[in-house]
Amino acid sequence: MLPHAGPCLPCCSGAGRLPAVVVRNPFARLMAYYQRAWLGNRQKALQSVDEFPDWVESLAAAQAAGAYGELLSRGQARG
Repeated sequence: MLPHAGPCLPCCSGAGRLPAVVVRNPFARLMAYYQRAWLGNRQKALQSVDEFPDWVESLAAAQAAGAYGELLSRGQARG
């Protein structure tokens, strides 16, 4: 959680303040990683945005098999 950026406004200071966490959509994170690390990389098995669903399915299968980290690091996460 990020620390408070500076002087707090009177309306949100003190007791009863609601902590909030802002996170990115997991699908958007996966898509951004796929686009950055896989598309156009000739060393990777999948080369098209159309193959993104296959990539996601292979990640889920690797996770279920307990081999997610190893397969992903080698670029072989494909079902």
